[in-house]
Amino acid sequence: MCSHQHHDHDSHVCEAHEEDALNFGRLSLNSMIDHAKLVTYNESVEGSGAKAFRADKNGTDRDAFVTSDADEELLFIVPFSGRTKVTGIAVGSQADSSSPAKIRLFANKPNMTFDDCRLQPDQELELQKDPKGDLFHSMKATKFGALTHLVIHVAENFGSDSTRINYIELRGEKIGEIKDQVVIAVYESRALKKDHKNIVPDGVKHDIM
Repeated sequence: MCSHQHHDHDSHVCEAHEEDALNFGRLSLNSMIDHAKLVTYNESVEGSGAKAFRADKNGTDRDAFVTSDADEELLFIVPFSGRTKVTGIAVGSQADSSSPAKIRLFANKPNMTFDDCRLQPDQELELQKDPKGDLFHSMKATKFGALTHLVIHVAENFGSDSTRINYIELRGEKIGEIKDQVVIAVYESRALKKDHKNIVPDGVKHDIM
């Protein structure tokens, strides 16, 4: 515990350390996402998936939401600008049957497609309808403690033909730079589920030697 029996400067430094400790693992990571490389499979409008991870959930962009296309599933491949520890996730949705009901999370699998989603996830979460996007779900520290990529598979909603997500916020902390390897991944300008039904799962990262 910090002592406040010193100069004002020392007191301010102490308060800053206490605030950092309080916010440890609670800071929004949305500004650390590489939105230009974020891939969304089965989005009905190209580029809409990246908008769901915006830094300001109360922004004025009326089109800042994503809806699924062929069915209720969505798949997000979320790359970070630095090595990241993710401790929580909130999913803002509509208060109706288009709200996501189950998501499956995978760590560091940047080449995943829907064909790979039958694999065992690192964590599975049951969601509630959350119009405000402030119900945070804890994520396993042992699985998501050192990420370059997070994969979010929206597996089910509450019965609608399509899923709508207004906002997704990730919380945690940056723990380092990404400099020890280069991951080769093919990012598609428009990734639809119907384009990947016959792809053989790979999911293997290749390091450049």
